[in-house]
Amino acid sequence: MSNLTSGVIPVKKGEVVFYKLKGKDYVRSAPNLRKTLSFENSKGYQFLLASIISKTIRRHLDPVIPYPSDIVMQDRLKKEVLEYVKRGCKCSEDWIKCTWMISRFDFSSLYTYENYKWGSKFKIVRKSSRRVNIKVPSFVPAKSLEAPWHTHTIVCKIAMSVCYRKTGASIGSAFTEFTFPYNNVKVPALLIPMILPTPKMSILVTGLALEFQANHSYALTKEEEDKYFQSAIIHAMGV
Repeated sequence: MSNLTSGVIPVKKGEVVFYKLKGKDYVRSAPNLRKTLSFENSKGYQFLLASIISKTIRRHLDPVIPYPSDIVMQDRLKKEVLEYVKRGCKCSEDWIKCTWMISRFDFSSLYTYENYKWGSKFKIVRKSSRRVNIKVPSFVPAKSLEAPWHTHTIVCKIAMSVCYRKTGASIGSAFTEFTFPYNNVKVPALLIPMILPTPKMSILVTGLALEFQANHSYALTKEEEDKYFQSAIIHAMGV
């Protein structure tokens, strides 16, 4: 039986399918079926949307996440995204104003205050619908960053994720990195252009990871190896 004759007219938006059946509204993400009375205000819709958005963010930011399969980390991210989704569904302006709710998420649970403070100084500028600039101000590594003992070099990894805020559907991602010695020598300001689509109704999330590399003559313990990779979301922007 066709969809038309059965009274079911599905409308697909990204990974979410909306449709009517016998006069009632439904939202579905196969194979689950979630009944809703009002799409955006229903708990089922919000939970499903938060799950999809957080999954998209994790997939795009995979290069800066130390343990992507960590269930505890996944649940923590989903909860933070859910609070953001609730605000956005309640007031459309909050889709843009409240991105701060997901802009300081620690993937590694090891990110120190000083290191987050350094990363939060990065400026993410949307130059056009297809270009984003990352501006890194000049800094002195030993004064701006907290590093484990025997750190010789730091690798700064930056990953970006773009998805539609009302469906969680993937739009694009980008990745870059730069390296600098851990000493008292000033590192000049950097301007890093990124070719990345950021259309209207999207969310741009930026994750940063710090990989601390020791001198080759020093053997790291397992505990030190875990501390030699810190990562977090440092910026989120609604478009």
